Amino acid sequence: MHSQDLSKLVDILTGEVDLLRKLYFALKDEQDALVRGDVEGITDRVEGQIGIIKDLAVLEEERRAAFRAMCPEEPPDAEIKLNTIIDLAGGEQAEHLETMRSSMRDVLKSLGEVNRQNDVLIRQSLSYVDRTLRALAGENAGSEVYNASGTLKGATGQIAVDREV
Repeated sequence: MHSQDLSKLVDILTGEVDLLRKLYFALKDEQDALVRGDVEGITDRVEGQIGIIKDLAVLEEERRAAFRAMCPEEPPDAEIKLNTIIDLAGGEQAEHLETMRSSMRDVLKSLGEVNRQNDVLIRQSLSYVDRTLRALAGENAGSEVYNASGTLKGATGQIAVDREV
């Protein structure tokens, strides 16, 4: 295995980890915008995330090409694992690749957590908007009437907001 190939792979992995960290901070910024209800800020953050993801796709393809170059005996469509490269590298290079893999796992775990949190915030915001629109449209769930047995008797037809101008 050529040390030049390994150096290129390490550079690619370093770039991927850096972009993943950048994506993490972009998601945290999006989270702040979600909490503030800053629609324009959310839009800006999402556009930035799209750019980062495109850059990650380019590096991923470079990494796959570097893996294929390092393991030519593998079929071209085979998914080569970083473990395979670490085993082939040995020594100091293997330690460095192991550190890169660990860093990537940590960043991906953090990305998953913030992505899950953002998903909850988005769902809460959508639910709030939906309830508000229903109230404005006169579909206020609070206007439903229950009979003595606790079953739904029907809506009262009350409207929370006078919609006439």
